[in-house]
Amino acid sequence: MSSTSSSDESESKWSNESLSTETTGVTENQLTMSGNVPVPSIDVQQRGRRRTWSSIGMEQPNENPYNSQVNFSQTSANNSNNNKKFNKTTNSLKMPEKIPVTGLRQSPIDIQSSSTESGSNRTKRSLTGDDGSNAPLTIDYSAITGSAGLTLENTGHGWKLNIPDEIAAQCPITGGPLGSDQYRLLQIHCHWGRDASCGSEHTIDGKSFPCEVHLVHWNSTKYANPSEAMECYADGLSVIGVFINTENSDTDCEFMDLIIKMLPNIQFKGQSTSVDDSIELDINSLIPLREAPKFWNYEGSLTTPPFSESVIWIVMEQPIEAKDEQLSKFRQMNTNGPSSDEVTMLQENFREVQSLNNREIVYFN
Repeated sequence: MSSTSSSDESESKWSNESLSTETTGVTENQLTMSGNVPVPSIDVQQRGRRRTWSSIGMEQPNENPYNSQVNFSQTSANNSNNNKKFNKTTNSLKMPEKIPVTGLRQSPIDIQSSSTESGSNRTKRSLTGDDGSNAPLTIDYSAITGSAGLTLENTGHGWKLNIPDEIAAQCPITGGPLGSDQYRLLQIHCHWGRDASCGSEHTIDGKSFPCEVHLVHWNSTKYANPSEAMECYADGLSVIGVFINTENSDTDCEFMDLIIKMLPNIQFKGQSTSVDDSIELDINSLIPLREAPKFWNYEGSLTTPPFSESVIWIVMEQPIEAKDEQLSKFRQMNTNGPSSDEVTMLQENFREVQSLNNREIVYFN
């Protein structure tokens, strides 16, 4: 495994600089938009233990493109074994009262599983595409080894596994709500909570899961690169969301184990590491009931700045299993760089659910 290196791609502050990255580094956490960034006007209110990005202990930015009045509160304690100041998130953390946005298809959302004869936001239909292709959703990722050039990085918001495009081009997803367009896997990351009571970004009938994995894809049929795909095109990106259940689970998630083994090399924001050549990642293991999946589909957005409304969401109904001990390793990551005088533990990194705004949620079975 390679030694860690510093990267300038990831910025923990919500600044204009943090929204700019190289085309090859475009991710759900960092995407470049040309011109004005269309972001929705939503009131952010605390609901139970669910909070926005501010709750992960990030320092107040010098310049915030969404709201210059955003206030962040932190508690800190001195660690006698280290000169750094340690910050921990607490229930007293304050959230921004309003993030000015203009769109009506923000993510994540609460998915109501019940349906009615009329007026329901959830309808049932067969697992076929909308473009007349009559093709089911096809998900079949090739096994990938570290020798393919995989890298894992700490973005300051969590870990992110980058997938080389030459590998992703061999196993695109297509069919179902994606029609005949092909979408290439760009990166994998996940969202978690401070404990098992919260963590997933989407909720089902108001229920949260401890963690939600996101597999981010870009439309390679219509667009030249990921940056172009997300620039205000409604079908530019597709994200598969998979819930992780830890309740009464005695099963280790092998994929997460491989990530955890590399976390010591990316403990601080900006650090990255190459995946060891001997490691083989079975991405198919992240997709429950892969050959005949059941899922919800709706049109939404990225869940991190710039909240671009360019995502076709595929949220899997069946969760995969993991142990809470595995997720606890994620909470030990740091949101600040190694040279910072403060170390802030990344105890949670999920966004509050957003208004549905009369969008249709389609259930594929």
